[in-house]
Amino acid sequence: GQHLPMVRTLLGDYVPCGFNQGKTVYQKRTGESVFMYYWDARDGDDLSGWWFGEAVGGTEVWGLASTHGPSPPQTGWKIPWDAKMAQHGIL
Repeated sequence: GQHLPMVRTLLGDYVPCGFNQGKTVYQKRTGESVFMYYWDARDGDDLSGWWFGEAVGGTEVWGLASTHGPSPPQTGWKIPWDAKMAQHGIL
């Protein structure tokens, strides 16, 4: 689909690289600068959950999973982050 290049950017191995809002932040090991991090409800419930972005808390973001568990989910990601519904499958 039209978002396949974005998905390819996000795919890869991630390693822990710190913490944000009490949860581990993960950085993509190789390729583009991509972080996977948790953001709480301080900016509203619709913006809380696990994010893929260029920087922790940055404005360049690609995916959102509106879950609040201790680690990022394998499914339920919206790509792009403002898509109407989550994509099926495992990212």
